[in-house]
Amino acid sequence: MAVCVVYNPAAGHGLAELMIREYIQPRLNMWKKLKLDRPEPIYHVTNPIKGARDAVRHLSPSSQTSTLIVLGGDGTTHEILEEAMQRFNSDLSNLQLVLVPTGTGNALYQSYFGPGTSSGDQWRLRSFEAFLQGDVQSLVPLTLLQVEPNHRLATAVTSHALHAAILRDSEVLRTEHPGVERFKIAAEENISTWFDATLFIKPLGDGRVLRYDPAAKEFKPVSAAFDDYLCHDDGRVEVPGVFIYMNAMVVDRLEADFVPAPFAGALSEPHLRRPQEAVDIIVVRPYRNPRVHTLLHTSDDIKEMHNEYAQDVMQRVLFEGMYKDGVHVNFTYTPDGQVDIEGSSGGPRVVEYFRASGYEWVSSADDSQAQTVCVDGSIMTAARTHVKISPIRGIKLWS
Repeated sequence: MAVCVVYNPAAGHGLAELMIREYIQPRLNMWKKLKLDRPEPIYHVTNPIKGARDAVRHLSPSSQTSTLIVLGGDGTTHEILEEAMQRFNSDLSNLQLVLVPTGTGNALYQSYFGPGTSSGDQWRLRSFEAFLQGDVQSLVPLTLLQVEPNHRLATAVTSHALHAAILRDSEVLRTEHPGVERFKIAAEENISTWFDATLFIKPLGDGRVLRYDPAAKEFKPVSAAFDDYLCHDDGRVEVPGVFIYMNAMVVDRLEADFVPAPFAGALSEPHLRRPQEAVDIIVVRPYRNPRVHTLLHTSDDIKEMHNEYAQDVMQRVLFEGMYKDGVHVNFTYTPDGQVDIEGSSGGPRVVEYFRASGYEWVSSADDSQAQTVCVDGSIMTAARTHVKISPIRGIKLWS
């Protein structure tokens, strides 16, 4: 057995080091004294060049149980698991993960434990406390996404369109705005941009792609009778652009109060909860709006149409939906293109919420913006992106 504590000293303005000193190290010292055959924990500090990747050298998951106690955010966790995947291939059945959230983004932790309800630090220690107690029933398997090109690994989200643009541009704002406010600023800068691409959604193991029906409060199989989808013989569902939002998620939230995929997390209602072999895909397409349809035929002012949609629709999706516990999945359009947040109008759905085994995103050749891809906050560029449930199995989280 090996135990490695990995911490990013920059995370949370020194919070990680405080947690090590005040909680983690004293408790681990006591944990080791209780059983003499327990290993001496290794403490690994991330560095600006290698990040957290170098911590993997302390592990041997192919031959022994290896526990990673990670103090940082989603970026630190992503770096470690991606490096473990590359070094040990698919043999990670003995790798256990303990999360102590001290970063800007703590989506993976909050998806299992919820956001903190107080200013104290105890809520950050729930995964750590589960590890100390040692009840193996507290170990839950993680769903990971494999992203091509570049054989990337996602532990939380792969995105395109608005979310990817926000993450790309927020890096420029990091120095001046180190907290989550930089994401809201970047959102305002990109919220009027539409992205031209085609989305191919891959079926689940039973051959079906599911879509959430807010009226029935359940997921239903997609058929050719739905909207403008093209259903292929191999089970794929083709969704034409343009898009303004497209996220594929195995967590429900990206910030404590920002919930794009309310059924993807471990705390959602059991009958709606994302199964381990699935990914939830959240899509917003402007052409579904009746007002946009009218303007396409009556107006040449494309910029004004984009600005109007951003103000009347996307602002509400983001701030009255995703920042309000994910109620945007119920929004519908009225006949004149306004957003009915109660979903009682019976009009087209503002948000399309799919459940699938993966997808392919094919950018239009003349839209370079659509080629921006976000993988757990890391940005890359690709004309085609393939995402599927990772064949890597065995990584478990103490919960």
